[in-house]
Amino acid sequence: MYAVFADYWEWSNQSDVTFDGELKLVIVNQGITNLNIKDDVYSNWKEWLSVYDYMKYEQAFRSVGGDPLPSGDNLGSTFFLMNGWKMRTWEGNHTLDVVGNIYTESGQPVFVLTLGSWNILVNNTVSNLIDKVNNDLVAGLVWDELLVNHGIGGTTGKALKDTLKIIKILLASA
Repeated sequence: MYAVFADYWEWSNQSDVTFDGELKLVIVNQGITNLNIKDDVYSNWKEWLSVYDYMKYEQAFRSVGGDPLPSGDNLGSTFFLMNGWKMRTWEGNHTLDVVGNIYTESGQPVFVLTLGSWNILVNNTVSNLIDKVNNDLVAGLVWDELLVNHGIGGTTGKALKDTLKIIKILLASA
């Protein structure tokens, strides 16, 4: 939101967060208990940048995702805080429910402590954009795969062992 003050456009804080470019903080406004990273934080940051001279501050976010998929859906978005930017929630006992994939590029926590001693719980709901593969599980499944399912007898492990024996014999006779 914008407002006119003393002949210049100023960010009028009608959003769920406030941006402090000097301290590199995204501050969750008083009373907010639900926060959508894409809609309430990232989109408002882009709007905040467009007013006054806020582009003088280092970039706070980068994002990946959002690409259209053949199904008509969009790939989920992930947001990264960068250049030392962090988030801080408001002063007071509360639970903050955050929806969206958000990380720092440095691997440090996204949220810093509040200024006072409060009981605050931050719940973060994220999507599984990346599925990690259990290499030991996959290796075991491949090793024990019956080759009869592929028109050959035995298992993959036995076929590999037999091939290795042949290679060793050929190398020894060379």
